[in-house]
Amino acid sequence: MDSDVSPTRRFGEMISVLTNDGHKLFDAVLFGSFVLASPVLFIICVVYACYILDYTALIGVGTYLIFIPLQVGLARLINRFRWKSIQITDCRVRTMNEILNSIKLIKMYAWEDSFEKKIAEFRKNEKKQLQKASYVQNTNISISTIIPTLATVLTFIVHTSLKLELNTTDAFTTIAVFNAMRYCLGLLPLSMKAMAEAAVSIKRLQKILLIQNPEPYLNQQKDSDSAIVIKNATLSWARPASQPDPTPSSANGVTGHKVEEVSKNGASETLPTLRNISLTLPKGKLLGVCGNVGSGKTSLISSILEQMHLLQGSFTADGTFAYVSQQAWIFHGTIQENILMGEPLDQSKYDRVLMW
Repeated sequence: MDSDVSPTRRFGEMISVLTNDGHKLFDAVLFGSFVLASPVLFIICVVYACYILDYTALIGVGTYLIFIPLQVGLARLINRFRWKSIQITDCRVRTMNEILNSIKLIKMYAWEDSFEKKIAEFRKNEKKQLQKASYVQNTNISISTIIPTLATVLTFIVHTSLKLELNTTDAFTTIAVFNAMRYCLGLLPLSMKAMAEAAVSIKRLQKILLIQNPEPYLNQQKDSDSAIVIKNATLSWARPASQPDPTPSSANGVTGHKVEEVSKNGASETLPTLRNISLTLPKGKLLGVCGNVGSGKTSLISSILEQMHLLQGSFTADGTFAYVSQQAWIFHGTIQENILMGEPLDQSKYDRVLMW
């Protein structure tokens, strides 16, 4: 059996999406409109500057256009650093969740120092990636403040060197127009940053929302001597991309699946979490499953509950299941709703409980 880390990893990703990525999407909605408005304002400023200074105004416009690809490249660099920091954040949140769930065990064995160093290392790497993104963002903002002055100076130098007339009115109007262009480039870095981070957040959210539910594979068989029968079952948390629809097996009439392979970097590899599991649980018997931490005990229970993807083998059951979680939990609602779990209230049972 292999270690099961997928549910914990998804839990860490969900926490990160709810806390961080939601705010990034809000920033994208707030600043995203400037991505469309800035080019319109830029074109109007270009036309008006050419109307005032004629073709020499294109020198300043060209200065702006030279730096636009640079700002786009910096935005992509911010996107890369942001993606790395999000991955580290997911690992940190997942590790903290495991520490909090196992705090008794950590205290018992005095493992506080080792786990503290591990979390500190995560924070250090996360801080390093955020610092890189901040440095690039500050460089982008600094460039946007320098460009208007540089464009104005170059335009006036070329204009006067060509012996063209430059009066006070045209000069100050040109400065005002170039400052208006500065407004475009001033918001463009923030808009590009917000859109880049939102693109990363949307991909992460899409990955979680598009997680495919496992296909039902538990076969009901009545009048059997066994409550559960598992034969040569191979399961995984992730569904292989090339897995076809289940096909019936001709051996015993039980639906079976073939082991599928996923091509990755030119090589084929299987993605099983549980391999070749065979189990028979007779009725009226108590079965205990023991093993090391991460050996697959939780995965085995999840496979019986049809929460995994069956790649090979078969599952047969006679009867229904009642699952009791190791950790107690309640959902937001009344005590009655937590007890009934969506079932209708049986007033006779309720009266008997009150009498008892």
